[in-house]
Amino acid sequence: MAIYQFRLEQLLFRDGTRLDPTPLTVILGPNNVGKSALLKEIVECITIRATPPATVLQSVDWTIPNSLGDLLAAYPIKRHRNEVGGWIQRTLAADLSKQHQISSSGDWPTGIGSLFTRTGQPAKEEFSTHFGHEFVAWLTTEQRLRMVSRGDSSKEPHSAWSILQLLYGDLRTKEIESKIRSLVKAAFGLEIALDFTALQFFELRVGDDFSSLSGDPRTDRPILSQCQPLDAQGDGIRSFVGIVAALEVVRRPLILIDEPEAFLHPPRAFQIGAFLARAVGPNRQILVATHSGDFLRGVLSVTTDVTIARLDRRGTTNTVKILDPQQLRTIASDALLSSARVFDGLFYRGAVVVEADRDGRFYQAGARKVKEGLDLHFVNADSKQTIPRIMSLYKQFDVSCAGIVDFDVLNDSSEFAAQLNALDLRSAEIGEAQAIRDEIERYVLDSEPKSRLEKVKERLLVAKDIADNASGTAGALRTALRQVERECLRILGETKAWRELKQTGRSGLPEELASKFERLYQLCAGKGLFINPAGELESMLTDYGVPHSTDKSGWFQQAIGLINGLEVNLGKQPWRLINDVIQHLA
Repeated sequence: MAIYQFRLEQLLFRDGTRLDPTPLTVILGPNNVGKSALLKEIVECITIRATPPATVLQSVDWTIPNSLGDLLAAYPIKRHRNEVGGWIQRTLAADLSKQHQISSSGDWPTGIGSLFTRTGQPAKEEFSTHFGHEFVAWLTTEQRLRMVSRGDSSKEPHSAWSILQLLYGDLRTKEIESKIRSLVKAAFGLEIALDFTALQFFELRVGDDFSSLSGDPRTDRPILSQCQPLDAQGDGIRSFVGIVAALEVVRRPLILIDEPEAFLHPPRAFQIGAFLARAVGPNRQILVATHSGDFLRGVLSVTTDVTIARLDRRGTTNTVKILDPQQLRTIASDALLSSARVFDGLFYRGAVVVEADRDGRFYQAGARKVKEGLDLHFVNADSKQTIPRIMSLYKQFDVSCAGIVDFDVLNDSSEFAAQLNALDLRSAEIGEAQAIRDEIERYVLDSEPKSRLEKVKERLLVAKDIADNASGTAGALRTALRQVERECLRILGETKAWRELKQTGRSGLPEELASKFERLYQLCAGKGLFINPAGELESMLTDYGVPHSTDKSGWFQQAIGLINGLEVNLGKQPWRLINDVIQHLA
């Protein structure tokens, strides 16, 4: 006969999504969408009332044994006689900060055993009341700092109410302490030791080397008293130790951890992710709520045998999307996508994909002016060609997204087709968009080729004059070469038919064609792709007297300082474009 094993079997969310937790389950998503509430509801169901308050979840299911005998054969549930002859069942509460106990004046086995004759919800309710705290550990961000703080030693047997008391009383103390010490050493370069030399209280100490400790409080006290207590350290190491100690000391089959990355720098968040990925096993489930791409990268560096779900909120209803861990791992290992921090968009309400870093910084500054408190992630795709790929990934992950491209996305039919194919447009809409693009291209190719050729001739003469008059020192000759190089670049620009329109955008088109571009803009914007009507980033502030410049760095330094002081005017750029993006993502 199979031995009973406590296991969280199913979470049913309010949107109807069913999630079957695996040994490691990671819940991610933006802030304030219910990740912490989800963990709290699971704990309350298992330890108090069995039925969630329906904020995030409709129901929580877990395994229940067939009999009290099956339960006691599988888990060391402790019960003791009190001073008046009644039974007391004691354990550390789910939040690992206090003792939880159930008292009974009757016979413990008979009185408790009757609950196993029930089925369905009544059985779950009884199980929650009597045994729930035995099976779940709930590590909140605040509690992790407290659970490894200095506290009293246990004054009577079977009454531990802290992790440090459990650690001291465990026969595996040396083994557990050694593992915790090595993990902390690898992360922070410091060692951890349990100080019980004062006898009346326990605390953790930090130092460089505790190999000389004997385990005798009389000889160890002088050594430990010279070392700082963990309580005097920063929140990062205290939180890290809290997580590691809880998983090594508390032998419970379900561990819930809220934002394990809290207080940790990115490399430490990565390490704690890798640690938790290794800490699962056949008799333990770990369910984590996180807001960190670094933590998720740490998990995926160890395993893809993990269930990952993205939690979001649309209106008053939470939505859940189960993600493919193998696909996420591919993103994490992709040089371009990882450097662009595509991952981080999973933790925001929406993502805006742009061509370059300067674009992202400028649009983000403008977006904060248009609407305060926006939860948007701006992603540098490094080129317009990568934007469709990143947008497609976000759509698969159920992340609201938008892309912003320069006007010259229209100068290549096949490239523009790739952008359209990522937008889920109907075939008729794609045909209409391509037809407008083709018409704009015909206008560009037919407009003033003779004028452009004359400008090329002028630039050639200037370059020739510089070369003919170059003489003197090596320094003067190098200066002449740089001047010739600049003129050659200008010549290259003059030969490109789209050069002027890239700088002027919609305003460079005749009125009838400008109206058609407006239709094209709306078609694409409706699916999340925004073609810059001003042309390119360096044309965005012409309405405020900042002319277009080919000196991108110089223009950006001026623009980023100016935009923070401008009043928002939705009739002008860049405000209209930025507002359109925000409205699409709302």
